[in-house]
Amino acid sequence: MMEPIRREDSDDLFAAVVSQDSVMRWLATGRADSRSAAEAMCDGHVAHWTRHGYGDFAVRDAATHAFLGRVGLRNRAQYRVDLGFALHQRAQGRGVAGEAGRACLDLAFRRLSLPVVFAFVLPDNMASIAVLRRLGAQADGTVQSSGRHCLRYRFDPAAMAAAEHVVDDAGADLQLVHAPGPGSADDRSALRDGLPDPFGVNGLGLVWADNQNTLTAVSEGRPVASAGWLLRDMAFDGLPRRAAGLGGVLVHPSYRAGASPGR
Repeated sequence: MMEPIRREDSDDLFAAVVSQDSVMRWLATGRADSRSAAEAMCDGHVAHWTRHGYGDFAVRDAATHAFLGRVGLRNRAQYRVDLGFALHQRAQGRGVAGEAGRACLDLAFRRLSLPVVFAFVLPDNMASIAVLRRLGAQADGTVQSSGRHCLRYRFDPAAMAAAEHVVDDAGADLQLVHAPGPGSADDRSALRDGLPDPFGVNGLGLVWADNQNTLTAVSEGRPVASAGWLLRDMAFDGLPRRAAGLGGVLVHPSYRAGASPGR
């Protein structure tokens, strides 16, 4: 469950987020902070809600009402509106960030009619990058945010049309994520795992058109395979036809046939 953060949430925010090095290492300060810092954060969140009519939400377990962290939209003049989240470890791996993030994006685009939302993430925060990509974010360069070098991701209403399907793969945590456009360079690099010429299917050498699509398989927060395809309008026997072509398939070495267990 999600509700606007109140000043009374400062103790919960301190216990679940601000006092936790494992959470704060990815945020502005880079390390755990004090109870007074949590109070100041809550005051800032309340003021943001008063000023803009939206902001950060306290995220709680629907069954136990335990405080799990915060997720929300921030309006910062130099960055416009961005999506941010900070969740305790007990909430990670449960889809909480994705569910809450999608609710915030729905608020941004359906109710507030914002034209774009950004997100900023440290380059080695692979779990959060995976969440952003599953939500439909597209890589959009780099930026200094809160004094730290960050990757910038961009959401727009069209990107929210990206489809996500969860596949039951014998109990494995496998998600198939469809997004319009080319795949992420970071994902391609991760799938190669340092190999200069992976021995997956190299594709047909097609020239990419506007109707390019990418399907990425994600397991435990990291890409394990991807496939690209395109749709092209062309003439065949003098008649207009729409052709589909496979552009490339990459499979991480540890997921290829014959890979050793545990790799």
